[in-house]
Amino acid sequence: FTPDQQTSQAKRTVIVSKIVNVLDSTSVMILPSELHLLILSYIPYPANLANRLLSCHFNNLILPMMNSFSASSDLELSRLVGSSFFMFIEKLHLERLMTEHSGSNSNGKQRQILTAHMIIEVVDRLLRRSQQQNTATCTLSHHQPRLTDLHIKYFNLNFAGKMTRDSYETMFLSSLFTICGEQISQQVQRLSILTLDANDQLIGKYLPLYCDSLVELNLWGNEKLTNATVMKLVNSSLKRRLKHLEMGAFNIALTDCSLYAIADCMPQLEHLNLRRCAALTDKSVTYLAYKLTNLKYLDFGFNQNVTNASVKAMIENLTQLEHLKLRRCCITEEGLQNLHNLKHLKELNICETQVSSLKPLLGVAHSLRRLVVDRCEKLTDLSPLAQLRELRHLSLAHFSRVEDTVLSAWCTNLEHLEYLEICCGRVTDSSFVKLTNLRHLIHLHLNYACKMTDESFIQICDSLHRLESFTCTKCEQITVNAAVHLSNLRHLKDLDLTSGNLRKRLFDDQLKFFLRIPQLKL
Repeated sequence: FTPDQQTSQAKRTVIVSKIVNVLDSTSVMILPSELHLLILSYIPYPANLANRLLSCHFNNLILPMMNSFSASSDLELSRLVGSSFFMFIEKLHLERLMTEHSGSNSNGKQRQILTAHMIIEVVDRLLRRSQQQNTATCTLSHHQPRLTDLHIKYFNLNFAGKMTRDSYETMFLSSLFTICGEQISQQVQRLSILTLDANDQLIGKYLPLYCDSLVELNLWGNEKLTNATVMKLVNSSLKRRLKHLEMGAFNIALTDCSLYAIADCMPQLEHLNLRRCAALTDKSVTYLAYKLTNLKYLDFGFNQNVTNASVKAMIENLTQLEHLKLRRCCITEEGLQNLHNLKHLKELNICETQVSSLKPLLGVAHSLRRLVVDRCEKLTDLSPLAQLRELRHLSLAHFSRVEDTVLSAWCTNLEHLEYLEICCGRVTDSSFVKLTNLRHLIHLHLNYACKMTDESFIQICDSLHRLESFTCTKCEQITVNAAVHLSNLRHLKDLDLTSGNLRKRLFDDQLKFFLRIPQLKL
């Protein structure tokens, strides 16, 4: 359960009481062969909740240590760590690990270190379960539970004292690998260390030593990652099994040297994300295209150095690609001419490129499921999109040239669409009505729907019963009488009617119909 960060303490206490009541009324043991996800976020961990959790089993635990993590919580967490609660957990997410402290309160700093040690104890005990469990326990679980996934995400620190964020992260990661390194090496297959300004030398020191079992490594957001560290990683035992690698986010320290090394040492890679690695050039990207022929997922987004030359090499050689993301790369339709070579392509992102024609996409019409075409300023003709009959997801959020004829053709041909996002300032009511043909839509986002009237709005609400999210901005002509029909969208979770006059006309006594939509979030 994830209440809002602003939820009052009193309301959190009520929420926890309800959770405990549910657990008290549940007598069925949760089998480890099923995937059950427990999320405890922004709430205190009282003794009665801990007591009930002691008798439950979960495979997948997300344990964010947030502001509500009080002085007594370490004790309660310690009780959970030593109980059967952790017996079957195979995936552990440690998100937003620490609270913020301003000022130089020594107790605050000590508290942070105490919590960090508690977290490391959690990981250590999970990794050592196989040595501690008796035969009966293993028979019950049908298999020996192992911690295969460890995700560490978003340190959230602000010390005014001597311990800086960098020094705290260094302390935490060095302690984690020093205490748990051998077990991590033997068991953990998927490891994420996300958005930490972690010391580059620290990653280079520990990861090459404890990565024997890794098949996935995600270092997204580590802006300080350097070529030297990448060289250590690719020349370690990591190169034997790794199939999924992510490194990026505003990194200008990684250059062609790193990409050459990855291409030479990791031919088995299937997933590579180097988005926002702006120092990489066409030379290394082209080299990679000839070497990593097993790639199914490739993201070089936000790199102006990637041009038609390297994209042509990708399309010619990476014939197993299923996902290709080239957002804000310096390419035109010339680079996509042989797109038909990618027989398995499911997703293409060419946002903010210089592409002026979509005709090359017809070569993958049989396989393409997801297309993002946005802010392509030179693109004028959208008619080829109507021939991409297998599309499930189409996004043109800021593309202002969508007109009646184009939208009508989509509504006739793209019958499998589940997600549609368009800028419809030129679309009239007669075409909005045709959206009702898209019966599989789950997400519909209509930006600048200034020409929509009550007639089409009502028909959308009465026909598209599967909608879970609905955006209709600048809908100046929609009245309250039409808005009442939103209550027919029983599965609606997210509704956005911003920037229109409708919200100004909806007073409290007229909002009651929204209460009929059980999951709605305005």
